[in-house]
Amino acid sequence: YIALIAIYCAIMYGIRTPDRFGVSCGQHVLSPVCNAASYVDQHILGVSHMFFPTNISQISFQRMKECSSCYPGQCPLSDDVLPAWCENAPFEPYGITVTLTSTCTVISGMHVGHLMTSFSEK
Repeated sequence: YIALIAIYCAIMYGIRTPDRFGVSCGQHVLSPVCNAASYVDQHILGVSHMFFPTNISQISFQRMKECSSCYPGQCPLSDDVLPAWCENAPFEPYGITVTLTSTCTVISGMHVGHLMTSFSEK
């Protein structure tokens, strides 16, 4: 459990991401365009499995303040000049790095469930 969290933190804060879409990235940057989780997914699984804001409307950067005229709701992209990453940056909400923290949540839930059933039997 602790090892999974340590691996997650090492990935997110230890990997240096290159500059993308005119945004200065680097180490310890957790912005949507520069985070290490996206960088790891692109290099291990490839970009072809990832979502793009242009091919999916429900899960995307379109709901972010920087990319939308009616933040936080779902609405069309703003008519203003948007950052390039709003329309072109790939993202994966179910990638490898996110799976590490999801596994920790499942393990925690399993332990709490075990505690609840063991105390309810007494």
